[in-house]
Amino acid sequence: MFPPSLSSIIESAGRHGRQWELEYNGMRLSAMGQDDTDNLVRSLPAMEKTLGRLARQAAHHAPAVTVMPVQPVPAAPAPNPEPVPVALPPVAEPAASTPAAVEVNVSTPAVADAPPKVPAGEAPPATDLVSLAAWHLRQYKRRASASKHTPSIVNRTLQLFIASVGNKDIKVLTFQDMEQFMEDLAIWPKNAERVPGYKRTGIAGVLGKIREDARKREEAAEARAAKGKKGKTTKTPAPPKLPVISKCTQETQLQHLSAFFNHALEWRLRPDNPVLSINRRREFGPRFTHPKRAFTNPEWRLPFRADILNAVTEPHKFFGLLLLGFTGARPNEVAQLKRHDVRMESVLGQDGVMHEVLCMHIGATAAQHTKNEDARRVLPIPNQVLAMGFETYLNDLDRHGATELFPGLQEAEARPGASISRYLNTALRKWGVSDRSVTTYCFRHFVATLASKCRVPELVQDALFGHSSAVMTEGQRTRKRSYVNPTTPLTMLEALDSLPFPEIDAKSYESGRFDQNLSYEVARLKHNDEREARGEERVSRRGRVPRRGPFKPKVAKPATSNAKAATKGKTPKAKAPERERTEGTSPAQGGGLA
Repeated sequence: MFPPSLSSIIESAGRHGRQWELEYNGMRLSAMGQDDTDNLVRSLPAMEKTLGRLARQAAHHAPAVTVMPVQPVPAAPAPNPEPVPVALPPVAEPAASTPAAVEVNVSTPAVADAPPKVPAGEAPPATDLVSLAAWHLRQYKRRASASKHTPSIVNRTLQLFIASVGNKDIKVLTFQDMEQFMEDLAIWPKNAERVPGYKRTGIAGVLGKIREDARKREEAAEARAAKGKKGKTTKTPAPPKLPVISKCTQETQLQHLSAFFNHALEWRLRPDNPVLSINRRREFGPRFTHPKRAFTNPEWRLPFRADILNAVTEPHKFFGLLLLGFTGARPNEVAQLKRHDVRMESVLGQDGVMHEVLCMHIGATAAQHTKNEDARRVLPIPNQVLAMGFETYLNDLDRHGATELFPGLQEAEARPGASISRYLNTALRKWGVSDRSVTTYCFRHFVATLASKCRVPELVQDALFGHSSAVMTEGQRTRKRSYVNPTTPLTMLEALDSLPFPEIDAKSYESGRFDQNLSYEVARLKHNDEREARGEERVSRRGRVPRRGPFKPKVAKPATSNAKAATKGKTPKAKAPERERTEGTSPAQGGGLA
C-alpha cells in the first residue's frame, strides 16, 4: 500500500478545520482558511525539489507527519479503539512578515560540509530584472519541449512585468509589486500591438497610455457625477474602454512569470516565489474554468449542412473542418500538416491481427510547432471523414504534386490555423450564432464532451487530445509506465468511431472538385519556393483564387524613361504643363480644351 500524498493530507486537514498547521520533515505550513489550503495544494509542484531534499536528509525511517488543528474539531470514532499517541515538538512562533496567503517556514537538518548543488546551465549575469529576463529566455529556448512561439509569449510577459514594476533587483520585489502587476494585467487590452494609437509604441509605451486613459476615464466619471445626471458632457470626451485579455490569458501570463521566479529560486536569487503570494481563486475564480463551451448538436451541424458544404471551393473549408469536427484536433495542428504526414500505419490489434490505419502525424518534424511535447502524436482519421471521400482528395493532391495537405492556407508562422478559424468564426455570426465564445475551438470541446459522456478511458482521451496525465497517484503512474500498453491509433480509432456524432447530409467529395484551387495554389507555393531560393521574401496570398486561368506571378514593372535617364546621368525631360479644360466639357465630349 502506498503512503498518502502530501496534497491529500493538506486537503484532509482543510476539510477538518479552518485553521491548522502541518509539520513535515522540518517544514511547517500553516493555513487560516480554505483559500490558504487551495494555495498550498497549488504550490506543491513548485516545492517538490525542496520536499525531496528534505526527505533525503531525514532519517531512514518514515518521516513523521503531524497535523495540529488550532481550533479542535471533534473527530469521528475510529474503528480501532486503541489510541495512538502522537508527540509534537515545541514550535517557535514565526516572525512577523508581509501579509501573504500562505506562510511557509523551512528548517532543514544540518548536514556536515554539504556542498551546495549548482544547477545546470548558464549562471545568471546579474540580479536586475532586465538581465535576468534575457538570461531566462536564453535558457528557455534551449529546452527541446519549447515551441517556436512560446518564447515570444514569455518575453512579452516578462517585459510587461518590468514595465509595470520597473527594473528592480529581484531580491527586493515585494507583495505590493505583484499587486501592481495584477492591476496592470487586468487592464491590458486584447491585441495591444494592433490597436490604433498603440502601434509601434512598445510594451512600456502601451502600458503608460492605458494607465493615462484609465485616469482620464476616472476624471470624466467624477466630472459627470459632480454635474449631476442632467449635467452637460465634458468638452474632451473620455477615451473609450478597450476590451481586455481574458482571465484565462491573465492566468497563463502569471504561470509564465511563476516559471521565471522558480528558475531564479534554483540559483538562490530569492528565498521564495512571490507569485505564490497571489490568491488565484480570488483573482481568477474557481479552478479549471474556461471561457468556451462545446457546440450544441445544431451548432455543430451548421458548417456541414448540404447547402453550405456542397458550395465551398477550397479544401480547408471542407476537409479541414471535417477533421476538426470528428477528431477534436487543434486548428493549428491540422493547418500545419504536410501531405506526407498523412499515411497508413500498421497496428497490431488485440485480436493478434495487423490492421492498416490512416493516420495524421502531428508535430512529426521540427518545422511544425506544437503546444507542448504531449501534443506530438499520431491521430487516426475517423471513418466518417473517410466516407466523405478523404482518400480521393489525397489522390488529387498527389496528381497535382502538392506538398501541403491544404495548399490554400495563408502562410503565418504564429497562427497557421488562422485561415480556418477566421472563415468559421465569421460564418457562425452570419448563421445566427451570436455568442462570441462559440468559435472554431468549440469542435475540440464538443469531441471531448462526447468522449467523457461515453466513458472513454482517461488514457485514451489524453492520447486523442494531446494532454499529459499529470494528475495521477504514484501507483497509477507506475502501472502506466510499466504495465499498461501504450494507446495505439487503432484504440483511438475505435474510441472515435464509437462516439454518437450527428449525421451529415452533404454529398461526398468527388475527384476533380478542387482542381482549379489546387493547381493555382500549388503553382503559387512553387513560385514562393523559387523566390526563397533566390533570397527574396515569400509573397503571401491575398484575395480569392480566380475561378479561371492559371497562377500568374506578378512581374516588376519596367523603369520609366525618366528613371532610365536618371540612372544614366542625364537630365530627365520636363513634362509640358497640362492645359486647363473649360467648364462643363470633357475630352470625351469632343474638344473643350482652352
